[in-house]
Amino acid sequence: MRKAGVQADLFSMPGEFGIGGINQDAEDFVSLISGYGFTVWNTLPVNISGKDNSPFTGISFYAGNPVYINPYDMYSRGLINGTDLELAKYRGSIYTADYDFASKSIYGLIEKALDNVSPVLAEEIAAFSAANRHWLTDYARYMILSSDADGNFSAFPDKLRRRDPQALELFDEINARKMAHYRLEQYLFYSAWARLKKFANDIGVKIVATVRLGLPYFNAEVWCNPDLFELGKDGLPLKALKDGCGAGNSPLSVPVYIPERLQADKYSLLRRRFRHLYTLYDGLIIDDAYNLFELNCSSPDGRCEKFRPDGKKLINLIKKDNPGKILILEKRKKANAGTVYAYDIGGLHTENFQNAFAEPSDAGAYPHNYDADCVAFTSRYDTNTALGWLYELEPSVRDEVLEYVGFSGPGWGAGGRDCTSVKAIARQLIASACSIAVIPVQDLCGFGDLTRVNSNNPEGDWKFRLCYDALNNIDFPYYSGLIKLYKRDER
Repeated sequence: MRKAGVQADLFSMPGEFGIGGINQDAEDFVSLISGYGFTVWNTLPVNISGKDNSPFTGISFYAGNPVYINPYDMYSRGLINGTDLELAKYRGSIYTADYDFASKSIYGLIEKALDNVSPVLAEEIAAFSAANRHWLTDYARYMILSSDADGNFSAFPDKLRRRDPQALELFDEINARKMAHYRLEQYLFYSAWARLKKFANDIGVKIVATVRLGLPYFNAEVWCNPDLFELGKDGLPLKALKDGCGAGNSPLSVPVYIPERLQADKYSLLRRRFRHLYTLYDGLIIDDAYNLFELNCSSPDGRCEKFRPDGKKLINLIKKDNPGKILILEKRKKANAGTVYAYDIGGLHTENFQNAFAEPSDAGAYPHNYDADCVAFTSRYDTNTALGWLYELEPSVRDEVLEYVGFSGPGWGAGGRDCTSVKAIARQLIASACSIAVIPVQDLCGFGDLTRVNSNNPEGDWKFRLCYDALNNIDFPYYSGLIKLYKRDER
């Protein structure tokens, strides 16, 4: 398998409603990259995002993010009128995603749509709800309860926190219309995503999502499966992973799995989740793969570096459950010779070109050392862009990088279409032996550090958006030529 891919997130797509969405703009983007030979679209997960807008801290990892629902789709179904559609259009900046505007707008549109559901559509929603009963009902309950508890299920009324069956049944009856709101919301999301995925697949593009194993504390799946996590009688975490995701019972906490209980349950929670994810995407990158190997983390900084046999067992079960699907594990640099990591068990693993020139350097991140099991990136969603990284390097290290990629002469810092230094880095990846060479859209555009997706800045993360001027300025013929030259144009 020799492919080239683009990393770009759905919230970054152009659009009229304050954020990217599942709409014609997304289809146009997929058509654009496909036309120039790219056959992989790598995106962050499209599940509902959390309080910090991160797709990794959402209330559910099953529920799709309603901000991606296309109001034009609702209008064409007769669920809203033309005035509703116009009022939903965004008048702010086209360069950043406005989650607050989009979420409030879509919520209001769905409330109006509830009164316009036809009998035929009602049957389709009922069928969808039945097929997704294992998560949809609890997602709806959690969303309703969260409005009074700020997402913290330890603050739910006692019987509902403990999931008393009679209390849940009574709750559903009292909140019938609100439950219908979330069923319609998810039906609209899933039906639209299925169409977009089919469109991409039909023109030869596979969608690969970057996901994480860890669940945030404010999450419906944790509420539904408390016995699998280290929680106290009050429902609060006894301890939590950090790893850039907070600590304690904050919205960003990642409660610790109890490995023995996961094993006793044959990993049903995680396996069910992966089976579901593979209905949404053609492939997955597990970004915190180290949690597979030390699920019960006790190291001070929240990192999980010690190999556990159960991690390998879980990977094999996921592969068995989802034959023929793409599964890629995040690679982490070895701390010492005795440490065993996810990529050591075989299969595809990630490499980030920037790590070759880090301190300490990682020899495996040099393109001349890539093998056919490698999925290589010029930059990642949680690192600086390639151009931004070049700017932040010490001059001597930058000279080494430029020499390595064969760049000479002035102008390494030029951005946009003329960003020849980043083009040279991309060429090294595309020419290498790696299985998939992935270039984030910011690097294709020649953008700097202000366009990072995640820089641990709650105010600015997950907001970068593309505009058509930027897309039209990408030197796609250059990349198309490389894809053909280095035989990455297979479908």
